[in-house]
Amino acid sequence: MSLVHVGLGNYVEGDKILVITRADSNPIRRLVQEAEAKGLVVDATWGRRRRSAIVMAGGVIVLSMVEPESLVKRREGIK
Repeated sequence: MSLVHVGLGNYVEGDKILVITRADSNPIRRLVQEAEAKGLVVDATWGRRRRSAIVMAGGVIVLSMVEPESLVKRREGIK
């Protein structure tokens, strides 16, 4: 199991990440709203600006303040 740091001391399991995308597009905003209504959103921003949305296996969406490009590098092990 590999953990990916998504910011502010929060980690997700790297093997269960399906998609890492920007959080500011309208389709992603709608997806997040639908997931929030179902209780499937984890907000790991601590009130900061949402920069990325991480879609996990099982439909959970993790919101992060870290840029998507940085998360991809962290997932690949490039620092």
